[in-house]
Amino acid sequence: MNPTRIGPFVLEDNLRPDGKGSVFRGFHTKQRRNAAVKVLSAPLAAASVSACQEFSQEGKTLVELRHPHIARCYGGALDQMQGYLVHELIEGESLAALLARRERLTWDSALEITSQVCAALEHAHSAGFVHGLLSPEKILITEPLGEVKVLDFRVDRHSNPFTSTAAPSDNPFAYLAPEQLGSQPTTTVKIDLFSLGAILFHAISGQLPHQASTREEMLELRRTLRPPRLSSLALDCPVWLDDIVAQLLEPEPTDRPYGAGAVSLAFREASKKVTQRTGAVEHAAGGFSPLRRSLDNEEAKRLLGVNEVEPKPERRPFRIAIPGLLENTLFLVGALVIILGLTVWGFWPLSEQQLFDRGQALMATEDISDWNRARSSYFEPLLARFPDTAHAEEVRRQVDRISMRQAFNRMKLNYRLTRDPRSEGEAFYRKGWLAEEQGEETEALLVFRQMLREIEETEDNRPFLLLAQDRIDELSKQLLARPPLPEKSTDQDALIAPDVEESSVPPEKKTSPETP
Repeated sequence: MNPTRIGPFVLEDNLRPDGKGSVFRGFHTKQRRNAAVKVLSAPLAAASVSACQEFSQEGKTLVELRHPHIARCYGGALDQMQGYLVHELIEGESLAALLARRERLTWDSALEITSQVCAALEHAHSAGFVHGLLSPEKILITEPLGEVKVLDFRVDRHSNPFTSTAAPSDNPFAYLAPEQLGSQPTTTVKIDLFSLGAILFHAISGQLPHQASTREEMLELRRTLRPPRLSSLALDCPVWLDDIVAQLLEPEPTDRPYGAGAVSLAFREASKKVTQRTGAVEHAAGGFSPLRRSLDNEEAKRLLGVNEVEPKPERRPFRIAIPGLLENTLFLVGALVIILGLTVWGFWPLSEQQLFDRGQALMATEDISDWNRARSSYFEPLLARFPDTAHAEEVRRQVDRISMRQAFNRMKLNYRLTRDPRSEGEAFYRKGWLAEEQGEETEALLVFRQMLREIEETEDNRPFLLLAQDRIDELSKQLLARPPLPEKSTDQDALIAPDVEESSVPPEKKTSPETP
């Protein structure tokens, strides 16, 4: 039975169309405002003080996750051991309802929706969040603007004792990545990318990549049976978009795109094609994509229909038929050369300088999403293709900056959520960071110096070692810049209360600091 009240909210309509969801339209009785209230079940394990503290911290953490395409969370609370999260109330239609009504979308409409979803994922991933349950039900298309909002981000969804009270959907495994279906599920940003690919596949083709009734069956299908090519199910789907979806649906996480930033870049390039309304030949042949940088010549000729070009016969006197044929042939050859030249030019990779300049332009911003895109789309390809580049030192420095910022954000998030550090370097750096936060700069400096002496430089530790070196340099400057203490100053002088007059202090204590 659905609850009617929780905390300061009177719960009204169930926001799931079938009435079996856990999100309600709530009315705040004091503030006289509406909100979306997600009610969570609380098993016995959640009755512990630590679990309640973690849930309270989760609400505070979710408040900080803000993006134009993410439904805003206002926090969470407990009411008689039942948890609830409060979100902004958004009027609109879910992508699931839209697909149920229309069955499938045109590829450009699906791309417009999923591009906004990808932007939300890029921001969330850079902040340390993984959705873990992305599906058309979690994607809302607002009214009347038609903007996309991703719903229901959680912190550590799969290990969180506070779970949704909603009835399971008809296809609970339809959009889950294979690594989520095993006996020991893993949670990385790659699971959201797989779900994004499954959603895009469904939206364009009108069918799911795989159909199964149990978790075990779905896992077997995910691992052994590749879904059909999207362009074979939706003939209007461009080959380059088909390639992106296929890579998103790779069973191995390492074979999927590096991150949401790379996919966002590919989608932006695709959006340019939509805006420019490129022709059918270009739609088929594709164009630049950060996920695909090569094209087979025979495939290009087949898609461009080189062997199918036949000039229409002209009614001319016999005496000029042969010259006309020659003229037409020369014209067709010239046109073919131009078309193939443009095709090759479109796939021609960026130069060494172009890769460097574009990466540097993104690094000039303070947006972590831009930084991630600079690394995945420009700096890493630059080092891979031009290992001896003159920009190598600067590029590696920028890559280190990105890794340091990500490591610092992850360390703070783990601390706020009372998680254990994930590496020895993170544990050491957290200790120094906390000392500095408490105003103990000298102690922090000692911790950071000890860290450089004792911590081995591994892939996980390197960003924290670089962060420690930065703090050593900065703290050393700050301590050197401080004015020296007066020569007669003593520890005992510092213990004198500020409201005590100097004359009231016994002379022997003032002149003899060693006197107990």
